[in-house]
Amino acid sequence: TTTTTTTSPSTPTVTAVLAAACTASGSALSSRLAGLYVMRLVLSAFGLHALFRLAQAVSDEVSPRVAGWFLLFTTLQFHFFFYLGRPLPNTFALVLVMHALAALVRRHTARMLVLIAAAVAVFRAELVLFFGPLLLCELVRGRLSFLRLLATGIPAGLACIGLSVVVDSWFWRRTLWPEGEVLYFNTVLNRSHE
Repeated sequence: TTTTTTTSPSTPTVTAVLAAACTASGSALSSRLAGLYVMRLVLSAFGLHALFRLAQAVSDEVSPRVAGWFLLFTTLQFHFFFYLGRPLPNTFALVLVMHALAALVRRHTARMLVLIAAAVAVFRAELVLFFGPLLLCELVRGRLSFLRLLATGIPAGLACIGLSVVVDSWFWRRTLWPEGEVLYFNTVLNRSHE
């Protein structure tokens, strides 16, 4: 049966590969517990890298003072660091969201659209509700054309869905798109309360 907690095995694939490389390098790191810690450190490094890229974009495009306040308020939040190293779809989505926001601030439209497509198609479809208004503002302000949105967003979204289907179907040993199943379960079947 499908549940709302279907997790895409492609979510931790990159992190697992990097963590496996670290744990294979020495016997002290070969235990499962050590592997978990290494994987969480790798994931935390991805998250911190994304945070600092976003802060740098804000510093360059807005002001260093605003970037400083952004970093201060972000780092004072307990939940940011609590979840940063947890292998959850939301954590992986957060990394992509921060990179997408950095691209938005820097006006790197194609990069932003690809990152949004990946975050929505692979990790959290609900991010459409977050990015929709941002993209609408970009369209209204003339910083993004509707044709560019479609020409970049649709192929990127389809490629991400295809990649998710290939990787996740291999791991689950059946054809599936996990985020599509979760979206169907929660919205069409209205069974998110289960």
